[in-house]
Amino acid sequence: MVHNVTTIAFIECTLDTQWETLFGYPFESKPQMWSQHKALSNKSEVALVDIKNDRRYFMFKRELVIQLVNNVISFRSQEAEELAVDDSKKYLK
Repeated sequence: MVHNVTTIAFIECTLDTQWETLFGYPFESKPQMWSQHKALSNKSEVALVDIKNDRRYFMFKRELVIQLVNNVISFRSQEAEELAVDDSKKYLK
């Protein structure tokens, strides 16, 4: 089975409370450049501001693992749904 991977560079990224941290912040004593998080429900959400300053919202399926490296998020495309792109809430410059 081929997995398509989505990779998005971001300025700001927020995970809702329905995630388990597998590796990285906040569990490592030294700051890490990357972390992995697993969705705990079929409605785990991420809100981010991409490098074009668009605010975007995604919902992930249970057990999906996302990876954050520096300011880039990566995940399997078929296990996520983009809920919205909100042009009215541009990131402040």
